[in-house]
Parts: sequence; structure tokens; C-alpha cells
Amino acid sequence: MKGITAFLTFLFIIPIGHILTGMAIKFSAAGQIMVILIALSIAIIIMYATKYLASEAWETFFGLIAGVLLWASLFEMGFRLLVKTFNLDETKSIELTLVLIVPLSLYLFFNENIKCTFFSNLRKLLHTEKQTRNDIQVDRWCPRTAVKVFFIMWFGHVALYYTYDATIFGETGYFTKVFFAFCFLVGSYLIYRLLKAKELGFAFRYTIPTVVIIWSCVETIGRWRNYPDPMAMVDSFFIMCMAVAIVLLTAIIIRSEKKKKVVTPG
Repeated sequence: MKGITAFLTFLFIIPIGHILTGMAIKFSAAGQIMVILIALSIAIIIMYATKYLASEAWETFFGLIAGVLLWASLFEMGFRLLVKTFNLDETKSIELTLVLIVPLSLYLFFNENIKCTFFSNLRKLLHTEKQTRNDIQVDRWCPRTAVKVFFIMWFGHVALYYTYDATIFGETGYFTKVFFAFCFLVGSYLIYRLLKAKELGFAFRYTIPTVVIIWSCVETIGRWRNYPDPMAMVDSFFIMCMAVAIVLLTAIIIRSEKKKKVVTPG
């Protein structure tokens, strides 16, 4: 139940950014900059003020709000305003930010003090850790959650822009169908894990990649529906990709359940 609560909560928080962006684009450039500064200031104030909260769940909740405000102010409004001001191509400009994502991802991966579940599991899988480290006490969940929201939404946007770009893969290409199946696989597994969450703070943080990845599937379906014959996308290759994804998902869940039975006595 806590997983569902977290999932729905984040879904209802995300539109805050869309509402702010919709308001800002009606103003002049100076007005947009003012909205950006106000939203950014509110995000920073929230991150600072939550140091007085004792509850991990409440800190994380406000981190979701601060993260959406960061995303809306710096990317949805700020980045797009810069693109428009300098008369740049928005798609190519967003794709170009991949040159920042790659070194940042390498830093997060090789920095063993970063305890993000994804990078921690990836280090264990690839055996890159030099030594076993004790868990680091986290006292400030709000700023961590806010930054996590920003980066995951950024990574997700760049992935979708590359996928939909007709000069690279295209909305109806083979890669897009593989990408859809991959998002379906990962998103479904994250929902499975989210439904088992026992702590609300953890559920709030886990729902961030879950919502972003699931929304990628929704976004792709929405784009396919714009074509005269959307069902043409459901060809033999797409069916094969989805079948593989479903088989892998089933195998992963069964393996997870078996591990749990082994760990849990009696």
C-alpha cells in the first residue's frame, strides 16, 4: 500500500512543473527569468528548511517537490529559454547534453560512497568495488531526493530524444521497439519491488525511476497513436521483443521470490 501511495503521490507532484512552465511561457523573457528564479529559490529553501524535519518520509516527500521545481526551473523553463534566445535546435541541444551525462554517470558508478541502489548493484554485478564499505548514515534525504529527481528526469528525457530523433533511430524504428520492451521490463520489475516497500521514505525514492520509466512507455504509445495505422507497430519483431521482456520479467521475479524464501527462515 505504501508503494501505491508513493507512486500516486509523485504522479500528482509532477504536474506542478508543467503548470509553472505553462504559466511562464506566456510571459516575456524577463518574466520567464523571474518565474525561474522564484521556482529555483523555493526549491533551495525547501531543501534547507527540511534539516529541521526528523521524519525520513517527510524529508523525502518534500525532496520530490523540490526536485520537480528544480527540473521545471532549470530545464523546462531555463534550458528552453536559452535554446530559444540563441536560436538553437532544441532536439539537438538536449541530445548534446549527453557529453555531461557520460562523465557524471562514470563518477557516480566509480564513487563507492554513492549508495544509489542502481549504481551499488551495478558495482556488485561487475565486481568493481575495491573493498566492502560500511553503510554511510544519510541525514539529509530532501536534497538527495531533489537531485535524484532532476538527474533521472534529465537522463530519461535525453534517452527519449535520441530514440525519437528521425535522424538517429526514429519513432517507428527497431531500436524504439527494443527500448519500449526494455522500459516495460524494468518498469514492471520496479513496480513489483515498489509494491513490497515497507517504509514510505524508501517508497518515495524508489518511485522516481519507476514513474519516469513507465511514463516512457506511455509516451511512446502516445506517439505511435498519431500515425494513421498505429497497429502497424505491432509487427513480429515487436512481439518478439515483448515476449522476451515478459519471460525475463517472470524469471527475475521468480528468482527474487526464491531468494527471499532462502533468507527468511521457516
